Amino acid sequence: MNRVTMLVGAAEPFGRAILSALLDAGDTVAVVAVDGEASDEIETETDGRAVAFAVDPTDPENVAETFDAVVDAMGAPGAMVLLVEEAQPAWLIDGGAEGVNAAVQHRIVAPLTMVALAAERMEAGAAIALVLPSTGAHSVAKALTGATRGALEGFVRGAATELAVADIRINAVLTGAVDADAGVRPVRRTPLSRPAEPEDVAAAVLFLIADEARGVTGECLAVDGGAGASRAVP
Repeated sequence: MNRVTMLVGAAEPFGRAILSALLDAGDTVAVVAVDGEASDEIETETDGRAVAFAVDPTDPENVAETFDAVVDAMGAPGAMVLLVEEAQPAWLIDGGAEGVNAAVQHRIVAPLTMVALAAERMEAGAAIALVLPSTGAHSVAKALTGATRGALEGFVRGAATELAVADIRINAVLTGAVDADAGVRPVRRTPLSRPAEPEDVAAAVLFLIADEARGVTGECLAVDGGAGASRAVP
């Protein structure tokens, strides 16, 4: 495979696993690093097989310039994987209007802007996969995380229709809690008795952006060890 893939956000727990899977699949990867992510380290660790670009996701002009730089250096992307910023659960009443605005800007406006600007620069037949963080189902403070993830799920379903006009597919992977977040008891209550590992999420992402998934768009695939199913059973 000789596809150019933009990986926006390579932070743990899922970013490095996805990067490794993309490289193993033969993709040429442009790692669009957000904020203080170690872009130089990524290039060194991958022996130059991944090229790093810095971006400020809250600045649309900077996002456009960064994506243009990717196209100029590597060609039009055939895929984009966007890891949406994960945040610790925050109390709605503690953050007030400032907290709400920050959540909306970072976890709704920024991802939507990046998808829109990337789609303008992608080749026909391209695919986009969003990786959405856990809603913190086992945390009491989950209003903002639940609201922002719900908004992105709705966006993916709606965007599928619009992007299909440009022959671009879009899907999302819904991740669950990892061990450090969920703790022992919630993990044991899932059907698989374990959370999804980063490699599980990476495998789902690779499927959704592959030609084998050419008939799949607008879908939100949960990779959470069955946590969603366990919540549905009394």
